[in-house]
Amino acid sequence: MASDAAIEAMVADLVEQGFQLVSDTYSAESFGNWLREFHSPELWIIVARERGRWSVEVAPSGSALWFSLEAWAACVKVIGTPDVLSPAQLSEFVRSSLPALRAAVLADRSLGSSLDRAERALQARRLVRVPQGGLGAAALLKPTASSGDARQEAARRLAQDKQRRREQRQKN
Repeated sequence: MASDAAIEAMVADLVEQGFQLVSDTYSAESFGNWLREFHSPELWIIVARERGRWSVEVAPSGSALWFSLEAWAACVKVIGTPDVLSPAQLSEFVRSSLPALRAAVLADRSLGSSLDRAERALQARRLVRVPQGGLGAAALLKPTASSGDARQEAARRLAQDKQRRREQRQKN
């Protein structure tokens, strides 16, 4: 499959750049879900396939929280935007953004809190539409027309974050 080839090329590139594969989990019973975790001194990266859809999340090394590429793009100057991407585009975005992500981690010790704020803002935007004038005291938040998928995606991400935090606490 061409999409898998693009992801495999990205994975090979991560290894070439000094990332170590620390976890590789595949489940044929769960729609072929696959999760690979890579570590470098600056960054941790998760490459996941869930129900045939590829995603990448990145954390500063040692962080208990993982962040979407969208959150990183909101906090770090990178080329392009990591919205809905094909596996080939996702692979290219990660490869081209790595130097900027590494530099940001080394330059800014408070990057984790900025990423957390950006991630929360992104999740909130996926769930509801905020009126142009902002939120007043009596503002009524209305879901957007396409918010069903966005809500499911945000709920899935929140559940994954919760599970990762649990697993991280169990490891410690």
